[in-house]
Amino acid sequence: MSDVADLADLKARADAARDFSVPIEGRNFTLRVPTGFELVLTQRSADQMAGLGAKAASMVLERLLTHAAIVGWAGVTVEDILPGQPDGEKHVPYDVRFVDLLLDARPKWAAKLAAELLERIIARTSALAADAKN
Repeated sequence: MSDVADLADLKARADAARDFSVPIEGRNFTLRVPTGFELVLTQRSADQMAGLGAKAASMVLERLLTHAAIVGWAGVTVEDILPGQPDGEKHVPYDVRFVDLLLDARPKWAAKLAAELLERIIARTSALAADAKN
């Protein structure tokens, strides 16, 4: 195996170690906990909204994190993304271009995904802090 293949495998394993699943109403979402660096970049993006107030900045941060964290799904349909369509039962394969549409169409799902993600971010941050002390 070449060094490049080894690096690609290492990256894939590192990503998989941060992945987790969230089932919602018969659908399954794969989310990836952001790295510390990704958290910093996302926070800086959200900070640009500080002029709109703390609540708005918090909402932007939550949305940015949730959007970036969704790396896959199964069972999502046209109806989930665009209610009332005649082909609503058709499954939609994961595509990052549809993530915002889904989050907008299903705010309760967006809130659940954000809550699950926040819980994982806190756990990962705590574990990394504990490791740093050792």
